[in-house]
Amino acid sequence: ALRLCLVIMNELSTDSPYLVGEPSRTEEALQAWQTISSLCTDLLSGNIGENIGENLQNLQNYVIEAETNYIALLESGFSDRYEANMEYLSALKESIIAFKELAEIS
Repeated sequence: ALRLCLVIMNELSTDSPYLVGEPSRTEEALQAWQTISSLCTDLLSGNIGENIGENLQNLQNYVIEAETNYIALLESGFSDRYEANMEYLSALKESIIAFKELAEIS
């Protein structure tokens, strides 16, 4: 069976297995973790301010943008593992909301 593999190139070292063929599940997981690390660095470097509420809102905006992109991919016919990715984004969004409530951040 032909497996359609959607590749998101992040310009990180873990992108390389995608350039030579289909990566293993371990390589996919490593790319995901390196991407998360890179995103955190991008979110925090030079952009973090004194206002934690504003910082959390910026993170929430990134999650909403990611959801929008996943929906666009689904509408374009790319749905492989879409539901699982949306579950991660929903969990992250809910975690941000819960943190704001527990820390009493409006």
